[in-house]
Amino acid sequence: MTLKIIRTSALVSSNYQKPKFKLNCAQVELKRLQNEYKKARDDTSRSRLRETNAELGRASRTLNSTWMRAMRQKVVLYTVGGCFVVAVVVSIYLTYSSNARKA
Repeated sequence: MTLKIIRTSALVSSNYQKPKFKLNCAQVELKRLQNEYKKARDDTSRSRLRETNAELGRASRTLNSTWMRAMRQKVVLYTVGGCFVVAVVVSIYLTYSSNARKA
């Protein structure tokens, strides 16, 4: 009877260990899959970040060139306006200075 109990106990114990081992394997596999998923997600995020960075670089260059063009146009406008004011002032001066000599 005792031998039968020992054998049954050993059988139960071994049958208990098998599911425990399978559970442990499943947990390891789950952990591996989770790590792969995180790695894929991180790679996708990095890729999206690189693309966004490149797009921001292009947008920055476009904005910079537009701003420089606007500044050049502003300088040209002020230069032409200044020349116009100088021409008007010289014209007024010459008109009154020639009238002053005649009078």
